[in-house]
Amino acid sequence: MKVLAYIDPMSYNNLEMYDVALLSNNKKFKIYFFCSTKLITQYLNGGVIKRIFNYNDKKGIAKVISYLISMFQLFIFVKFYKINLIHVQWFRLPVFELYYYKLIKLFYPKIKLVHTAHNVLPHNFKEKDKKYFCKLYLLFDSIILHTENSLAEIKKLTSSNTDKFIVIPHGILKYPFSSNDIQKKLNSLDFLHKLENKTVFVSLGSQHYYKGIDILVNVWLDTPDLRNNESIILLIAGKGSIPRIEELVKLQNVIIENKFIDDLTFVTYMSLADVVLLPYRKISQSGVLLTAIGLRKPVLVSDAGGLSDPLKYGKIGWKIRAGDSVSLSEKLKLLVSNRKLIDDVLNNFEGWNNVVKNYEWENIQQKTFQLYEHLLSN
Repeated sequence: MKVLAYIDPMSYNNLEMYDVALLSNNKKFKIYFFCSTKLITQYLNGGVIKRIFNYNDKKGIAKVISYLISMFQLFIFVKFYKINLIHVQWFRLPVFELYYYKLIKLFYPKIKLVHTAHNVLPHNFKEKDKKYFCKLYLLFDSIILHTENSLAEIKKLTSSNTDKFIVIPHGILKYPFSSNDIQKKLNSLDFLHKLENKTVFVSLGSQHYYKGIDILVNVWLDTPDLRNNESIILLIAGKGSIPRIEELVKLQNVIIENKFIDDLTFVTYMSLADVVLLPYRKISQSGVLLTAIGLRKPVLVSDAGGLSDPLKYGKIGWKIRAGDSVSLSEKLKLLVSNRKLIDDVLNNFEGWNNVVKNYEWENIQQKTFQLYEHLLSN
């Protein structure tokens, strides 16, 4: 049986769900899961958990040193466990990691290297780091992308049309909360009564410019059919900079929780949604979107990255142009004026089933393991 090292230094919260869903019930390989000390999962059916990364709660140089120590430990584990393939989920220090994996290739030339580029370039990447990501992508034996848009982006970045780049979708995110957990949280909300008989639009998670929070805010405030409409509610929940917030809080149909929200709160707020809003300017794929699909919540997405990909498999929402306030305004006014459009999407069971099937973890694991087998057979 071939031996794999699966490496995710950020394996907690929704990233932990991704890792565990991908690796669970593995019967084909011996997999060592090198992860964060913040990983909650105690047992992985089909893998061995090795918590070696504890840099997350440190700051400054201590954070860097901690990460480097963990990577040194990993180098030793690779030899000790006789690893055949390494799958890396995230690069944290691209300059260092470029030379680190060159050393891996030098000392262990038979080892295959795989990386999942969840974002071809990080949201907050520095221009000087771009060349290191490019070199890392060309160094590895295979790069997994989640969307066709990301595939085109990485080919442009690397000026390469190599077949080492492969698209495997990101699976649906399902949080481990029971209906009782969510109901208890709902009962604790002091604004729950405001949502009765209202159409609820939600913007969840960290609020950033690249996610188009400014576009949403401006459209809501500057459109009388939205800001003065007593039959609708806009719920914005998450940490980040929300523009014109002093104007928003004065509106009767806007609720703002401008702070970090934990996973249970995140899922609870999404359970309240009639439509989940994702007017992003730039993105590869979104955990918010994949959670919404799992909960079968209609989505209003921009055409940035792969956000609109699920709509190819079923009518589960609507698409707008990225960065276009007019497009968002027109679509929101349409939905507000005709609630039946939302209900038709919500009740489109065939469409939801088709979308969910495409993003099932069983299929994604199968495609990933087939890639492993292909690389190890060469």
